[in-house]
Amino acid sequence: MSEMIELDVCVDCLMLAAGYDAHELGHEIPQAVLDAPARIARDNSVERVTVVPEDGEGHFSWSPCELCLSTLGGDRFRVTVILEAGAL
Repeated sequence: MSEMIELDVCVDCLMLAAGYDAHELGHEIPQAVLDAPARIARDNSVERVTVVPEDGEGHFSWSPCELCLSTLGGDRFRVTVILEAGAL
């Protein structure tokens, strides 16, 4: 069984979701971004979390990133998060 939710995320979370190799681009991804999928899985008692970028333009916001919870202002982009339950 799976559930989908939509979130507004920061550029770092978008890059991770899109599969960019941040080190290849010379950019350091914060640990909170790397840990976000595991935290979402744990908080929702699911086995797997998949983050899928949506098409569209970003927008500036002072609201926290809904994935890594960063409170820094910046561009936010829409993603779909697929929560997949397993044999937990």
